[in-house]
Amino acid sequence: MVQDHTGKDWDPCDDGLHSFYDITQFIIDGKTPLHYAGKSGKAEMIEFWIIKEDYDVNVFDKRNRTPLFNAVKSGSIAAVIILLTYGAKTDVVDEDGVTLLHCAGKSGKVEMLEFWISSGDYDVNVQDKWKRTPLFNAVKSGSIEALLILLINEAGTDVVDKDGKTLLHCASESGKVEMLEFWISSGDYDVNVKDKKNRTPLFNAVKSGSIEAVDILLTNGARADVVDEDGKTLLHCAGESGKVEMFEYWIERGDYDVNVKDKRKRTPLFDAIKSGSIEAVDILLTNGARTDVEDTHKDHVFLSSCSQINEGTPLHCASETGNNKIIELLITKGKADVNAVDKNNKTPLFNAVKSGSIKTVDILLTNGARTDVVDEDGGTLLHCAGESGKVEMLEFLIKRGDYDVNVLDEDNRTPLFNAVKSGSVQAVDKLLNRGARTDVVDTKNGSTPLHIAADNAKIIELLITKGNADVNAVDEDDKTPLFHAVQSDSIEAVDILITNGARTDIVDENGETLLHCASESSKVEMLEFWIKREDFDVNVKDKKNRTPLFNAVENDMISIEAVDILLTNGARADVVDKDDDSTPLHCASGTGNSKIVKLLITKGSADVNAVDEDNETPLCNAVKEGSIEVVDILLTNGARTDVVSNDGETLLHCAGESGKVEMLEFWIRRGDHDVNALDKNKRTPLFNAVDSGSNEAVDILLTNGARTDLVDKYGDTPLHSAIARYERNKNKIVKLLITKGNADVNAVDRNKRTPLFDAVYYGNIEAVDILLTNGARTNVVDKYGDTPLHSAIARYERNKNKIVKLLITKGNADVNAVDRNKRTPLFDAVYYGNIEAVDILLTNGARTNVVDKDGETLLHCASESGKVEMLEFWIKRGDYDVNVKNKKKRTPLFHAIDSGSIEAVDILLTNGAKTDVVDKNGETLLHCAGQSRNVEMLKFWISKQNETSLLNAVDSGNGEAVDDHSLRPASARNHLPQMDNLETLFMNFEGNLTREQVTIVYESSGLSFVDSMVCLSEGPTLES
Repeated sequence: MVQDHTGKDWDPCDDGLHSFYDITQFIIDGKTPLHYAGKSGKAEMIEFWIIKEDYDVNVFDKRNRTPLFNAVKSGSIAAVIILLTYGAKTDVVDEDGVTLLHCAGKSGKVEMLEFWISSGDYDVNVQDKWKRTPLFNAVKSGSIEALLILLINEAGTDVVDKDGKTLLHCASESGKVEMLEFWISSGDYDVNVKDKKNRTPLFNAVKSGSIEAVDILLTNGARADVVDEDGKTLLHCAGESGKVEMFEYWIERGDYDVNVKDKRKRTPLFDAIKSGSIEAVDILLTNGARTDVEDTHKDHVFLSSCSQINEGTPLHCASETGNNKIIELLITKGKADVNAVDKNNKTPLFNAVKSGSIKTVDILLTNGARTDVVDEDGGTLLHCAGESGKVEMLEFLIKRGDYDVNVLDEDNRTPLFNAVKSGSVQAVDKLLNRGARTDVVDTKNGSTPLHIAADNAKIIELLITKGNADVNAVDEDDKTPLFHAVQSDSIEAVDILITNGARTDIVDENGETLLHCASESSKVEMLEFWIKREDFDVNVKDKKNRTPLFNAVENDMISIEAVDILLTNGARADVVDKDDDSTPLHCASGTGNSKIVKLLITKGSADVNAVDEDNETPLCNAVKEGSIEVVDILLTNGARTDVVSNDGETLLHCAGESGKVEMLEFWIRRGDHDVNALDKNKRTPLFNAVDSGSNEAVDILLTNGARTDLVDKYGDTPLHSAIARYERNKNKIVKLLITKGNADVNAVDRNKRTPLFDAVYYGNIEAVDILLTNGARTNVVDKYGDTPLHSAIARYERNKNKIVKLLITKGNADVNAVDRNKRTPLFDAVYYGNIEAVDILLTNGARTNVVDKDGETLLHCASESGKVEMLEFWIKRGDYDVNVKNKKKRTPLFHAIDSGSIEAVDILLTNGAKTDVVDKNGETLLHCAGQSRNVEMLKFWISKQNETSLLNAVDSGNGEAVDDHSLRPASARNHLPQMDNLETLFMNFEGNLTREQVTIVYESSGLSFVDSMVCLSEGPTLES
């Protein structure tokens, strides 16, 4: 059913009605009356529209579906035969890749399926773009008979769709009990099989709302303790369904706390609100659902009716939906806080205002919602109303008088800016009537409301005539509203601005004119408009020496007609960009637009061998872009192939960079360049192909003799490059270089690192596995003394511990190998606080009685990290005396102080660490605390050593008292480190500040070196 202009329902397929209406007014979503006739399944109606109204039998709707699709779905063989008789095509697929056999499956009609299977037009296992076969559609239809027909004809049951869903997921989603029982009894699937979102068929059954389907799955072993990848439980899923019975079922079972949270910190109440079911919300509240929970997800993802909310409470969510009964229920029964703020400091009232519902706003205000709140950007509710473009809401808030109509947010924008952006003429008019100013300039980019209006001619006219907007105001880029109007392609807006005095002789900060701007327009009419006006020379240059022709050829949306217009009007093709010496032909060749390239050469006499600052010709750009057609045109017109860039790159290097197989084959066949030609960085085309990420490009080069043993000037081989440079197809290329190219997996770069180091560094466990399988050694040492195992622990988070295990178990890595500081991998694991890695290393024989070159033990290292859990681990193990000393006679307590962790210090003291120790230089723990530049640590040790007067000096900032203590002979250097810090500060600012000024700031900061540096750098005043 559709509606005519009077609002009356009308079926284009009803007999006798077709003669009373202009049928064209009923074409919706591209559907013609013939589509509707197909849907009806009435053969005579189809024939009527074909014969009498002359409709094309293969006409497409917006989803690329012909009337035959509708006829097949209707299940009427007669309707299908009529369409086929009149030439309907059977090889069509819709925008989702759905075939007519998929449609037959969806119809659930056995005869229809048999008809299309016997026709032989389709493979019974044909997939749409979601990788679903017709069997999925049949399962969804619930027809066992249709299902059996497809199975008899060898439809595969081991298929999964793009989302990893099986036919059992599909059967559960349908909620059809008989279908579900069929697939469970078939034994084809585990009842707990998971899709890519970690959802089992039980999730789909819950969402379908069928209790019976849920019961069948549970009876057959479906687990109820599952959560999906977002942490959603089955109770969340019941919320999505909005089915009251489903909620009651799961609440009664008691599998979940009613306030269970997913990864976004959302409870099932959020999902129930989304579903719009008042009853579902009521049940949850009755069973203790809390309304003070907050969604704190940071990914800006919120589904369905809450799509615009980043986070907030259930009341935020409900306020945007405009479901007033749910809002009232949350407030009255759920005691929801009407003034709770989300991450953006917005209350539910903001969401209600944005939704445009006066009723919702009224409910919130009645229940105490405050109107004096501003969001994190300083936006008020009036700004929010402007953004909504809802006139009634603006009027409502203006009448309340809570805000000045010109109230500013943090970017200096008034509500008028928001209203202009919304595109609502009525909203803008309302604000102007109430005194909104048009001369306000935002601080973000210097725009006025007239700049923002851009392509909206009606709003532009209103701002000028009613708001007296300045048509020549400039933004931070020196652009007037006229520039924005030209860029928006609105000739009407341009005309209004010029009529009202907009100047055309202005240039923006880059020296671009309105003709440059018009050349970027996707509409030829805009370019013609400015050329006809003759305000500018067609070869006018901006600050980079670029003419409008550059803008035209670089624009992806530009038509060849626009370039033709410029050339016809005298645009020169020999102009050169001041920054990189490129010509318009360089630019066009890089876009791959062969027609424009041809036009520049034939009509513009462009030089095909012009070189840019890198000594590259347009041919280089065309090769890199990958367009054989453009390359052909350039060669035909005399482009030279013997050019090399300033970096020594040939056209074959460029072809490698493109990653396009056809381009590489083209140049290899021509034989202009050696496949192993070196550029100035000693890199061959293979390096470029590897960097492009194209497996096929690498394969072509290897097939044609590209060597993998060549080393660039950095010592890298193509295998190093494959692992270090690029993500896409990386591991396929790694395999290919080894298996086909015989790449040496143990080749070292200038840092003596093998490709294994790079794989470890980037956390690429698959590449590590490939390299180890192919003989990569784990006992190699880089120039810093590290092994791959040291690197695995110290360098990268992703897959870190899995790689550690793999290096040991598969690569036989030596867990006791030492680096140049005589540290084993265990030291790194301890320092980084990685308990799991420590456990793996110890399990595999890592020694604990090791000391590094400074005599430091693992307990020193644990203390240095400041990681409490790691420190406790080693103290409990008892491998070391807590007062063990290194070569500088420092105990672990010194390191804990250095780390700044008072908790770590406390643990050591609790476990017997001595406080009267002095290191090799005679420094005490108090000296160490001073050097830590941590005021709290310093105070801690002053109080520990009963230096009450020094503690008071630090607290009060008494410089003389601190000096007095600093001069005491307490160490080999004879003073406390505060004097060192003070001297360093004075040296940094000598000439700008006196010693007295520096001392005052240092003392006032609580002897904080860092705070003093910040204060002094900012330029302290006497007051500060």
